[in-house]
Amino acid sequence: MDIPEETSELVKIFLSHFNKYKSDPLSKKNEKQLNLFLSNLYNAINNAFTKVELMDKSCFVAKQIQIKSSSDRIIPDSYNSSIFPQRIRNYIEKHETAYDIYQCTIDGRDIRLIFANGGSAKTNGLNGYVRMIYAWLTLCGTYSSKTCAKSLTIYIYNTPFNKSLPDNKMTTLSSEHVNTAYTSSCVPEGEIVIFRNEEWFKVLIHETFHTFGLDFSGDSNTIKIINDGIKKLFPIKSEINSYEAYTETWARILNCCFYSYNALENKKDKNQFIINSTFCLELERMFTLYQCNKVLRFMGLQYTDICNSGEKYSSLRKNLYKENTNVFAYYVVSAIFMNNYFEFLNWCGGTPPWSNNSDGGRGREARGNSDRSPPIAFIDYISRHYKCDELLEGLKNMEHLYTKIIKKHGHSTHINTTTRMTLFG
Repeated sequence: MDIPEETSELVKIFLSHFNKYKSDPLSKKNEKQLNLFLSNLYNAINNAFTKVELMDKSCFVAKQIQIKSSSDRIIPDSYNSSIFPQRIRNYIEKHETAYDIYQCTIDGRDIRLIFANGGSAKTNGLNGYVRMIYAWLTLCGTYSSKTCAKSLTIYIYNTPFNKSLPDNKMTTLSSEHVNTAYTSSCVPEGEIVIFRNEEWFKVLIHETFHTFGLDFSGDSNTIKIINDGIKKLFPIKSEINSYEAYTETWARILNCCFYSYNALENKKDKNQFIINSTFCLELERMFTLYQCNKVLRFMGLQYTDICNSGEKYSSLRKNLYKENTNVFAYYVVSAIFMNNYFEFLNWCGGTPPWSNNSDGGRGREARGNSDRSPPIAFIDYISRHYKCDELLEGLKNMEHLYTKIIKKHGHSTHINTTTRMTLFG
């Protein structure tokens, strides 16, 4: 597999430690099951790209609009969202010069893509972006209820602002350091705003889970049950928002699969796709654990400080754990899921939708073989894995790697400041 240029140095670091820190081999039975899950995802992705090639040519012809005055600007309804950092909005307003707008109907949904150009925006090769987006929307549309996002507008601002830790450790992590986009859950007229180039496709997958109702972000009862259960395991000051971890984990897995598919010289080579995907997932597993450890260290904490009982740990997390966005869901709960991505996939039945209420019953409840309700099964899954030896050992290994890199390169090296969530993309 080719390594993305923007993350090549990060990937090289984890490649150099791959054999030392990779997870233990699966049993023959579990390896066969993982290969089946990946085979099914290959079929879904391949079918989606096949459908894209059959789309009307007009779907790939951009309408270009030049911005000559402020009245020409096309602004999202949610432009003033608190998640959208002001300095990035200021940059966009100063640098955007034109829009490339693509429109297409995909499975009965009216899709509009708006690429804002200017500054560092990539104005060339947009059709490659468009095909990727159409393929993903085709795939996820097969799982989604038709009541979600009957129309969808996606704003893509390819700004150069990468996510990173603040210089001042007294700063509370917020959307400025963590978020890349935002949307609403399963509304008829959907809108997604992506305001960084970094990780744009993985982030698109994440946001469409919300928009298309593939998670449980619209189910307040389920959210409360799960969040209350997780707070008993991790008594920290956080909204928890467990659905963000579920969605983020699937986004990382599917991002790996799309990247692995695009890396194929022969798109019919399913076996190579499985090899690519497994390799990518293992690297992402290591990186996820590294990021979990690093973000907690920024706060002056270790993983055990936020989940162990006792006065010492209670005092540490009470005084040190702070967040103004979904840090816990993105970096901690997602690490629990990604640490054993096979178990997560198996628990989900190998398919993304949270519930089996999608049209035609194509999905299944994300509860594995449990007879419990999905929210209780979610809590049970975390309970079984959050202190497992494999996770604690993996975090310990990444702590060693973190310390080693600091000794060699110092605190300011990119790997120890970036807050991106994936290596690929």
